[in-house]
Amino acid sequence: FYLIYTKIKKEDAKLKWMFAASLLLILFSLLLGHDPSKAGNHWFMGEWWYNSTILFVMGMLVARFKEPVQKFVKKHYKGLLATSIVSFVLVFVLVEYLVWTIGFYNPVPVIKGIRNELLVSVPQMLLCIIFVWFILLMNLKISLHSPMLIWIGTISLELYLIHGIFVKHIFDFTNWNVMVMYGVVFICGIVSAKLLWYVDKALIKRIIR
Repeated sequence: FYLIYTKIKKEDAKLKWMFAASLLLILFSLLLGHDPSKAGNHWFMGEWWYNSTILFVMGMLVARFKEPVQKFVKKHYKGLLATSIVSFVLVFVLVEYLVWTIGFYNPVPVIKGIRNELLVSVPQMLLCIIFVWFILLMNLKISLHSPMLIWIGTISLELYLIHGIFVKHIFDFTNWNVMVMYGVVFICGIVSAKLLWYVDKALIKRIIR
């Protein structure tokens, strides 16, 4: 993202390169395969690590063509909402079926010449797109105004980047009640994210100078 948006000037070219880079990341993750023993120390342990990666580019596309997208959505809102609900249910059922029948770690190809990861991850990517599209549609009619949500929005990037440390590496092996663990993770994540936000702000100011 950094290289593309600092080296390429044309907006449409940036989107094309980001789309290509995202697809390459997904393909790389898929070909990397699974490593249940963690002996290979893989970054990507399964489809759930990258099945929403494509949404990064989708969000950029919506932002790039915001006005025509909003105009189209407002004109066909009811039809788009109904379609998104029905398609979400159908694709969700399909994904659940594939996960429980094929699974993430089945080494034997269900269809000759096609990796099982591909059969599972592609519908999952479609499901992610449909779900987020549905949320976007709902946001046009339902607006939540909360000072707490607005404040969390200022540290959302840092919170996203740092919360996994507490989930997987610090509190993963505790015997706490699930709700207690989530509460502790949330508090630690918020505090750490705010501290990281100060660091980011200081670094950005230094870079700009």
